[in-house]
Amino acid sequence: MQSQDSPDLDGDDTEQRNDFRVAAPPEFLLACAVWFRTDPGRNDRISLEQLGTPDIATRKPCDTTLRITDISTKGMGLRLRTASHHQAACVSAGSVYVYFKLHDPQGLSPSRHLPMFLEARIVKAEPHDGELAMNLHFVSIILPDPHEKSFTFFHIRQYGVTELGRWCDAINRMHMNRDAMEQTASPGLHLETLLDAIDDAQEG
Repeated sequence: MQSQDSPDLDGDDTEQRNDFRVAAPPEFLLACAVWFRTDPGRNDRISLEQLGTPDIATRKPCDTTLRITDISTKGMGLRLRTASHHQAACVSAGSVYVYFKLHDPQGLSPSRHLPMFLEARIVKAEPHDGELAMNLHFVSIILPDPHEKSFTFFHIRQYGVTELGRWCDAINRMHMNRDAMEQTASPGLHLETLLDAIDDAQEG
């Protein structure tokens, strides 16, 4: 059965842009989990029991076991420091379920977190520096049912995941603001960098 079309995942005019990847700050990844899928069929609904335990997961920021290298509205890069049986499972899998929780610099939710649960097609997977490097293309967004322990799949259409587009824009603005501050640095003091100035004075 085909997954349903989501009415709110096409994006608005500001999101009708080229798909660009943003480097994900490692401290912004608060949790991540991956389930390798070997069945070729598409789901429109699964239960929590059917989902089962993830093949690999982390709940610690900056954990090198599982990390996001880059992310966009349509896909992401993952690095997995896994055992050999995980690498074998990845090679045989055509797609994955991936859950991740990001720190949200926009603070649009009270928790300042952006949790996402997605189905993704494995575009490329190969060993790299002792890790498994994966390139994923998002296929469906997976939403929990508030009334029972199950999930519904919504097909991601042309413009990708709106929430991730906003998150990527916020990360880009953060990087640009930081670069602008470094370029306009003066020899005086600034409250924005006060603690750094104190550290520099003590080291000098």
